[in-house]
Amino acid sequence: MAPFLEWSKGRGWGDGPREFPHLGAQVEPLLESSPVFRASWERQATSFKDKRIKGAFLCAPASPVRGFSVESLKKIIEPIGIAAVASDLEAPSDLCAEWLHRHLANSTLDLLSADAGHYSFLCECSPWGKASEPDICVDPPGISRSAIHNRAIALALSTFSQ
Repeated sequence: MAPFLEWSKGRGWGDGPREFPHLGAQVEPLLESSPVFRASWERQATSFKDKRIKGAFLCAPASPVRGFSVESLKKIIEPIGIAAVASDLEAPSDLCAEWLHRHLANSTLDLLSADAGHYSFLCECSPWGKASEPDICVDPPGISRSAIHNRAIALALSTFSQ
């Protein structure tokens, strides 16, 4: 069984994020019915290392990162900046960003806010957006998206200047 499916069993993570609520439930049927999907799935353990890539910046990495094996993460030596927020329900930082950070030797993790959620990484919403999509446009009191964005930018610049 692939690392992500093995990890996600019994965690309620099989359904997918808000935008694709039944995504996880599609994996097993697609493995059975789609040769294209199955071929792609079977390549997930293949190395795609590209020497041109000198670093990476991850914003709120979500549960599919649990598809990486610890052994494969140990092979990544490039600098990796990881920005996350502690109240992320879509990509819980303790299960995703912090897990990655523990297994990436050359990573830096910045928990940008204790109270912000996943969608705080999105741009500031218009009044219409706040009224029609409050789940992704309205942050808890005291949360400043621009402050979160500025800290993420600083971490990205620091990561890529190494």
